[in-house]
Amino acid sequence: MESAMSYSLCNDAIFDTGLEFWIDRGGTFTDIVGRRRTATLVAHKLLSENPEAYRDAAVHGIRELLGLTHGEPIPAGAIGAVKMGTTVATNALLKRKGERTLLVITKGLRDALRIGYQGAAEIFARHIIKPEMSTSAHSKLTSACAPTER
Repeated sequence: MESAMSYSLCNDAIFDTGLEFWIDRGGTFTDIVGRRRTATLVAHKLLSENPEAYRDAAVHGIRELLGLTHGEPIPAGAIGAVKMGTTVATNALLKRKGERTLLVITKGLRDALRIGYQGAAEIFARHIIKPEMSTSAHSKLTSACAPTER
């Protein structure tokens, strides 16, 4: 896999098929992997926050991989897919940081609220102490969905 600093995905202005990008936006860095039309991959890493240089790391990284200058529009059809994931929200939940948020969830999915640590210090412990819930109040919504007639 090559570095984006040495080679962009497109060396020409012909965007006959959309290029694909996979992005992981973290708290410190945003990693981007782009796939050329030849199926080779290019990796690129940027600071997730750099307001002096760009508003959004993912968009800026895509522009750099396409070989575009600042402010130059992204040509229609240049991008076939962008798939992005982030660890920022997950880390905020696990560390119990961030703003208070209201989550409304159906009764059948209430166990999804039980978010704990991703690792277990003592995997053979007989008595497992779970961390406190990340929510301060609970309310279960009973709902049913039915198709509507037109």
